[in-house]
Amino acid sequence: MGLSLGNLALLGLTTILFFVWSYQAHENARLLAPGATLSNGPGVMIWSYFIPFVNLFLPYSAMKEVFSASDAAARAGEDEDDRPDSSGATLWLVGWIVYVVTNIIVSATNQLEALSSSGEMTALAVQAPFVVGNGALSFAWCIYLSRLQDRAIARRALPAS
Repeated sequence: MGLSLGNLALLGLTTILFFVWSYQAHENARLLAPGATLSNGPGVMIWSYFIPFVNLFLPYSAMKEVFSASDAAARAGEDEDDRPDSSGATLWLVGWIVYVVTNIIVSATNQLEALSSSGEMTALAVQAPFVVGNGALSFAWCIYLSRLQDRAIARRALPAS
């Protein structure tokens, strides 16, 4: 019981922090690239995680738009030949696929756990690598996009030469 309450508290805290970060990342992208098309507002991006079936594609699509706007702002003024390949969109896609697969695995193992008398540790052992991997990818994505936006902000702060 204690492990479940601890997991729930940690999940709640990280979810709130991720949503606050996502909202701010969306606002930063809108301010850094005013001409960019962001088809959904930051509130829609957050609420889309809670709508069944919509949560399979809309959060990914909205965050991809945030990345594209931030990437364009960070690379403004660079020659096309000097631009490195952007791995951020790929990182987000891989992370999103891992997120969806992780949720399917967690749901399936929870169902099996309910049917079995000794399934709790087995379910935890199956879920843990996926949950940890998903967390690591999400953290890497947040760091990547934050640094990209920091770069765009620094670029705007430099005097024009």
